[in-house]
Amino acid sequence: RALAHCGPLLLSGGDEGVLCIRNTDDDTVQFVPRFPSPLRHLASGADGKSVCVSLEENSLALINDLHGWVKPKWIHALDVPIAFASNVGAPGKQLAGTAAAPAPAPAPVAALHVLANGGVAATGGGRRVQFLDEEGKVVPSKSVTLDRSNTVRCGDPMRRWCLRQVSFSARASCLLTCEVRRSPALDRFDPDATTSSVLKWWRRDSDGQYTLDSIAHDAHKAEITVAIAHPSREHAFVTASLDGTFKCWDLLVAGSISKTDAADIDDGKDNEEPVARASGARCWQCVAQGSWRGRPILSGCFSGDGSALALGFHGFAVLWEHDTATELRALPAGEATDRVAQLHSAVAGGRFLLLGTVRAAAGAHQEVLCWDLARLTVIARVNLSAELAGERRCVVRVAPPSGSGSGSALRLLAFRAPGGELRVWRLDLGAAAGAEASFREEAVATLPKGRQLLDAAFAPPSPDVEATRRVLCWTSDYELWSLDMLAPGIAGADAATPEKRKKKKDQGEMAPIVKDDERQELGPAGRMLGDARKASATGAAAYKDLRFFKYPVRTTAVQQAGITPRLVEQICPPHIPSHMLPPPSALWERLVAVLAKPSPSADLSGVAGAKAVEDGTAAAEEAAAGVEAGAAAGGAAQWLG
Repeated sequence: RALAHCGPLLLSGGDEGVLCIRNTDDDTVQFVPRFPSPLRHLASGADGKSVCVSLEENSLALINDLHGWVKPKWIHALDVPIAFASNVGAPGKQLAGTAAAPAPAPAPVAALHVLANGGVAATGGGRRVQFLDEEGKVVPSKSVTLDRSNTVRCGDPMRRWCLRQVSFSARASCLLTCEVRRSPALDRFDPDATTSSVLKWWRRDSDGQYTLDSIAHDAHKAEITVAIAHPSREHAFVTASLDGTFKCWDLLVAGSISKTDAADIDDGKDNEEPVARASGARCWQCVAQGSWRGRPILSGCFSGDGSALALGFHGFAVLWEHDTATELRALPAGEATDRVAQLHSAVAGGRFLLLGTVRAAAGAHQEVLCWDLARLTVIARVNLSAELAGERRCVVRVAPPSGSGSGSALRLLAFRAPGGELRVWRLDLGAAAGAEASFREEAVATLPKGRQLLDAAFAPPSPDVEATRRVLCWTSDYELWSLDMLAPGIAGADAATPEKRKKKKDQGEMAPIVKDDERQELGPAGRMLGDARKASATGAAAYKDLRFFKYPVRTTAVQQAGITPRLVEQICPPHIPSHMLPPPSALWERLVAVLAKPSPSADLSGVAGAKAVEDGTAAAEEAAAGVEAGAAAGGAAQWLG
């Protein structure tokens, strides 16, 4: 995949994530293993000591010394998924003559996470949790590395640990990650035990670094679909799975007993476990668990104050009391076979609201239902199937009100993943306590052709939140965009009804919020040099929009002219018989004198060296003149006739 020269060393690397350093003098090989992803490109410095390694995960490794112990220094950008396939090419594109395109590793359920303290975390690569600053730059010192071992590309990306769920506590001092892996060896013996999962709890130390605190292997028997944190309790988490069970976790003293075990002791059962160990060490433990009719759990969230837990099933959204894990109420959500794919809660207008994304079994109909938890009734809904074109699943993000101003209403962001359109709705609540509510369309954004959304989320609140609302987008090109959905001049719901907006869009009268990239029609050279079609037609001004680069001259005029009869005569005269040719050393000296480029430190003061350079330059000019003359005459040069 990658090859480069660095002085007497030959560097190579590929999908195994190993840098090979071969010394051409003695043919010895040195290996630098355990790069976290396949190597894409190698570049060496002019001094022959520095090497830059480009990795497929969108990182750069800088090596300043290739002798002895090699320890790279890193430049990290936002991680991108690694493509896993036997034939590797551009992500999402099928290679010519191959059976299948490379499949990217399964990304987490959500790639962008907005924290309660105003920060943003990204998990687009599926192997690390990265944090962004206010300017959108990666902060490497705060990244949480889950698995950085070397990788071997294979057909199944699930053969290594992949991040699937991430949850941050209320103050972001604790972090819960869920990783899964599939073992092909176990598939031959026990297909039900092929997939393994692990829950990891991380705690932030005084330096701001997250350190691993607790691990729970195979906490559930099936895929984990829910991993959420309590909105006010810093150490309380809840996980749920397709096995039909949900578990409540809390940070307790190691060896302490849960509420269920305490009840057994009160009943007089023998139990030799102490209530708490003398050491006082703490770890996350399961304090309660439950299930609802043995049905698989699809989604979940906490209420605004954390007193209730909402879990999504087929056809129902069930409310639970978190402390006792007792059922409170089952809210119907569509038909019995419909899936409650997402659940969100918020407090708006003095009401506790629950929003659920309901998807029909066939996937054709998708809508958002909004319940008032005080009345336990649906007060508003949005038909996503009619608003968003396509058949992919719809993803919903909710931004709760952040103030008391006019622009602090609850907003709903919806898009298809993958898809090329975003829509924002605003929830208008009635003035009366029991009045109905409605969603009003506020903004629409369309991505350029050839780009799709993988994930999107509302940006953290800012002081000017009443004037604008920004959205972070993770695109199919693995780029992070920041869009101003309420920018001036964008036609919103105030300008027209949704029906009129759709009509204008179909007729081409409404321009998308993100215009198509005109450079897509150009090739790589056009994107680098610019578009000459925008320049003037005549004169030197015709090239004013072209951005020409001045590359260093690495060839001489003789080398550019090529092997011509005039130059061949200077190396080996054609009239000399083969048995009378000069020795090879003399032929090589003539070849170097004519065609080679003099070294910057070479001494050309000698008569022979200067004459060779002058003869070569003159021969090149004569050859170029002959080519032009032949072309003007309508034929080839004289020596080719």
